[in-house]
Amino acid sequence: MKAQNENPFELAALRRLVAEEWRTVRRKAQRLASGSVLSLRPSPGEDGETLPSHPELASLSLARERWTGTFACDLDNLPVRSESVRMVVVRHVFDLLPTESQLIEELARLLVPGGTLLLFGLNPLSPWRLWSLGQARNGMRMPRHHRASQMGRLLKGVNLEIAERRYLGGRWPASPYRLEPEVEEGLATQWDAAWMLLAHKPGVATRLVGLPSRKAEGGFAGGLVQLPTRRARA
Repeated sequence: MKAQNENPFELAALRRLVAEEWRTVRRKAQRLASGSVLSLRPSPGEDGETLPSHPELASLSLARERWTGTFACDLDNLPVRSESVRMVVVRHVFDLLPTESQLIEELARLLVPGGTLLLFGLNPLSPWRLWSLGQARNGMRMPRHHRASQMGRLLKGVNLEIAERRYLGGRWPASPYRLEPEVEEGLATQWDAAWMLLAHKPGVATRLVGLPSRKAEGGFAGGLVQLPTRRARA
């Protein structure tokens, strides 16, 4: 029997889902101005993820009660200066964390005015939830399945404006829906494995791709610019 606390996103089906979502992220990023990107994922990836349009990328993975990856820190205490990140990508982190976590506030703090948040979560309406229940009977930790509307309210609570909601991943792990470039994203339905929310931080309008960004927006300039955590400064 598998360990009860095993991360469900180490399973092959959910790894494929997370990888598919990154392909969506790459397409969305191509439409954004240059700047730093922070990626938060539920488990380490087999291969390093890159964004050709945004090479200034920091990637963190959940490891019990901390983040590991480009740097290590507490879950709700990211040592990055405020309003320094152009895009934040969060895949299924809240499927493993309680919604009362302060992480939502941290993410809003990091975004530049006009910055973009991409948030992915498991869809409670999808038959994938039945598959998860079957895996849980074998000892897998059961992930949370939050409604997109529930998470949308949390984003609005930190003054992020929802601009888009989509579904992806297929209705069952055995036959995943593959979102290829020539396929319209709208073919996915509310029964698919996961939802995606795209939100913006109000403020200066996003600049056209190709125009230079202000130095103040470079959260990871020179490899990585970190600030001491709040606990370290206390």
